[in-house]
Parts: sequence; C-alpha cells; structure tokens
Amino acid sequence: MLYYVKSAFLGLLLALAAIFPCSAVPYNPAPGTYAYGNGTPISPLYGGLLGSYAKGLVSGDIAAGLSANSPVFSFRYGGTGVAVVKKITVSAAVNGTAFTAGSAHLDLFAARSFTVSDSAGTGATLTGNNAKLRTSFATTAVSDIRISSTATLTAGTRTLDTNPVSSVLFGAPATVTGTTLLPPYDLFKAANAGDYPLVLATNEGFVIQAVVPAMGVWNATVWVEWDEYAAF
Repeated sequence: MLYYVKSAFLGLLLALAAIFPCSAVPYNPAPGTYAYGNGTPISPLYGGLLGSYAKGLVSGDIAAGLSANSPVFSFRYGGTGVAVVKKITVSAAVNGTAFTAGSAHLDLFAARSFTVSDSAGTGATLTGNNAKLRTSFATTAVSDIRISSTATLTAGTRTLDTNPVSSVLFGAPATVTGTTLLPPYDLFKAANAGDYPLVLATNEGFVIQAVVPAMGVWNATVWVEWDEYAAF
C-alpha cells in the first residue's frame, strides 16, 4: 500500500514539473548592485561606478604656535557626479619641539559651496593613474587634496558647517621628538550595513582642522578612501 502511495506522489510531482517547468540558474544580484565571488551583492551601485580611489599624505614639520582651529587638510570635489567618501584615517606625532602639556583635537568639517580650493601646504598629484585602485578606472574628478607643510593651509572659498562631522581628542604630553600623539585613527568610516558615507556633490568637500597646545612641532598623516559615481 505504501508503495502505491509513494508512486502516486511521485507521479503528481512529475505532472506538476511538466506544467510548471523550472531550471537551475546562477544567482544574479538585484539591479543596482554589483558582486564578487559567489554573487552576493556587496555594495549599492547608483548610476554607475566611475572608480575607486585612495590617497595618503604626510605633512611637513608643522611649526610651533599653530593657532586654534587651523585647517591642516582639505579635500575638494569638482566633478559633475558625486564623490562618496568611505574612510578618513589620521595620525600625529611630535617632531623636534615638545608641546606644552595639554590636550589636542582634530575636527572633520563638511565644506559646502567649495568653489575655490585651499592653497599653501602640499597638494596631492591627482592626474593620470594617481589615486586609482584599478588602472582601468577613470581619472579622479577630485579638484584638490592638500595637507599642511609647515603651517596652516590658506582657506579658499568655502563654507564649513558650524559643528564638525567627527572629532578626536588626544593628549599632547611635554615630551621629545618621536612621541606618538595619535596612532592611526578612523576619523570617519562607513564600513557596516546601514552606515551612510559622506557624499560630496560638485564643489563640496571636507576640511580637517587642528587645535593643539603651544610650542610643539608635529607631523600628521591623513589617508582617504572614496568612490566616484555618475549619480548616487
């Protein structure tokens, strides 16, 4: 009896398969995403990814007596699409002259209406393949990236938000050359599901300002990772 029940059930499945045929197809991510490996979508793709980029800059010996809220790094996007900033990492160390002991902080400000780039300091090379994470990507449309050499940057035409997007506070002890003030620290990072990146439209960007105690001579590094899209 059980044999006949199994046979009838199998016959029903075969009949249904004939009516509703199906075939195994490879998984394709939903429109608007791209994928690696097994096809699992890993990132939104709005309007077409133009390229992925990264840039690291090291300051010169930033002189003693830097005034409060001094711009030491700036990033200006001037393309027609958008720059999607995913990560900004900073570090700092004493070099040459110790600080008067106290606290210091670096502040990340969004810059709106950024129509003229900052000047002075050391500008990054952005032409050709520079900053690309893949040679076939388009040359970056970022207009200017720069870091302080020995003093504050000269502000261009821009409007900073009243309060920073992010800040980091660290100690500045009265110690000699080579003392780490701030080990590598992610001042901004959008790496997890639900994290929204810093999205820059044409003539927008960001500026990092420094507040440090008197006397000290120091160096800083800034590393930025970003994507560029036609639309986002």
